[in-house]
Amino acid sequence: MKPILISVSLFLASCEGAQWNYQEGGHGPDHWTGVCASGMMQSPIDIRESEAIRADLGSWRFHYYEAIIKEGQIVNNGHTLKLSPGDMGSKIPSVSGGGLKNKYIFAQAHLHWGNTSLEGSEHTVNGAWYPLEMHLVHYNSKYADIGEAVAHEDGLAVIGIFFEVSSFDNVYLQPLLEAGNKVKFAKQKTSLSQGISLKSLLPRNPETFYRYEGSLTTPGCNEIVTWSVLRDPVTVSEAQLDALRSLWDSDNNKMGNNYRPVMPLNRRLVLVSGHTRSGHAHSQPQQPQQTPEAPAPVCSDTGDLVSRVPGWAVVLISLAVALNVGVLVFLVSRRRGRPEHLKVSTEEH
Repeated sequence: MKPILISVSLFLASCEGAQWNYQEGGHGPDHWTGVCASGMMQSPIDIRESEAIRADLGSWRFHYYEAIIKEGQIVNNGHTLKLSPGDMGSKIPSVSGGGLKNKYIFAQAHLHWGNTSLEGSEHTVNGAWYPLEMHLVHYNSKYADIGEAVAHEDGLAVIGIFFEVSSFDNVYLQPLLEAGNKVKFAKQKTSLSQGISLKSLLPRNPETFYRYEGSLTTPGCNEIVTWSVLRDPVTVSEAQLDALRSLWDSDNNKMGNNYRPVMPLNRRLVLVSGHTRSGHAHSQPQQPQQTPEAPAPVCSDTGDLVSRVPGWAVVLISLAVALNVGVLVFLVSRRRGRPEHLKVSTEEH
């Protein structure tokens, strides 16, 4: 157990410590050292949709994502707002499928956002930011815990979720933000007062996502993460973003722009699984489909006009003609049976 405890301590020190920040000064991303500076598989990246390679990685299997996290711990760790699930017994959320080789157990969720809504997400799509990005961090179930997992290249699987601005609050995000109001300053902790489920945080269609191999986005930037960035965003209101911007970081600055700049892709491939789309990174509102008006009949010749008569009308006309012919035949037959009353007109019609 000793190596595991040591690795846990190192992991927590690298992720929770105050010796780095997002400022432009001496502890900002340009001054992060070690693998953060030398690694060739660093995250985040700019996802270029035109360069992503289509691949069928299969459907997700979300295990206990619908389970309500009631005893979750909320921490302002000086860099972000973080949710840990607490004791959920046998119903701890996990994920498999989607091209993952193992089941990955949920460890924590955290957020990255901007001082304004023009930036904030760590990953960008076609060079464009979203105002908020959530990371659902999972560790490989074949390892004892996240501390052991970070020592292996297949240790973590992180699902990234984009948020776009809406005029309405995201009610599913609200329990996390309400708890965040109780941890305004670095190192403060609290518990959820309302339950929350991971399923409620996912977009309606999580099956289309970008996949690449990368790293943690904070020091020490371990290159151990299988990234799955969901294409479709969910929503957040400006009021909810302002609540996040009211938090204070470990350097006593208002917390915001807590994202690492995108890193070179180098020789890595980005896959896209699911239904692809064209256009800009940010989703556009769907316009209602207009039913095209039927063109007016063109009477240049009889054939063209007949071809535009509905089928049901043709059937009715045929039945009417058949009925008239039948009546006429019936009348003629009766008259042939009574020839003494038959008169033949000599007038031309």
